[in-house]
Amino acid sequence: MNGELILVQDVALCFATLIAQKIQSNPELIFVGSGGPTAKACYEKLTQIALSQSLQCSKITILLTDERCFAPKQDSNSEMILQTLVKPLKIKNFYPLNCEDTKDYENLLSEIKLDIIHLGMGPDGHTASLFPGLNNYETKEKLIKTSDPNLANPYQRISLTLNVINSAELAIFTVSGHSKHDALKAIMQGADLPAGKVSTKKLLWLVDSEAYYG
Repeated sequence: MNGELILVQDVALCFATLIAQKIQSNPELIFVGSGGPTAKACYEKLTQIALSQSLQCSKITILLTDERCFAPKQDSNSEMILQTLVKPLKIKNFYPLNCEDTKDYENLLSEIKLDIIHLGMGPDGHTASLFPGLNNYETKEKLIKTSDPNLANPYQRISLTLNVINSAELAIFTVSGHSKHDALKAIMQGADLPAGKVSTKKLLWLVDSEAYYG
């Protein structure tokens, strides 16, 4: 298993505390956010801490790991991050992913250095929208269109590739709940799953007891 696994009681609180510290030391942080219920809880907690500490967040840059194409607002990663982070923290530099036109995003990714990328993991071991069974996520391209070949996750997707994810200075996985135990155990044992292929310069896994012990 790549990186350092840290067993925590409250994944969202641990994540938010860590990111708040990073913002304090670098108010112009370039951060890549993800989707899903664990990420939403993390961002709500981060906003709560940032507001309580009066952190200066307006100059942070936020990008996305992936997006669900043509999804309704309640299933959109962009919309979730807009409501939980961008609006309440008055962040000016937010770059949603456009599934129909990726050229500007690819150009942006060529021009910046990613400081922190936040990743989740599905029960199948996918991360971002890089699913088991796909054979194109290790390409040298920056973005790929994907869909789950096992049909467990809805919508066509657009996702950062493993190449871009691994270029970040720090990646933080947040893994919570019983449903993630089997995939986490498999990755700890060296299984060939997308989440297990992340190998940034520094990599942290924030894992709760339900995910760790099952």
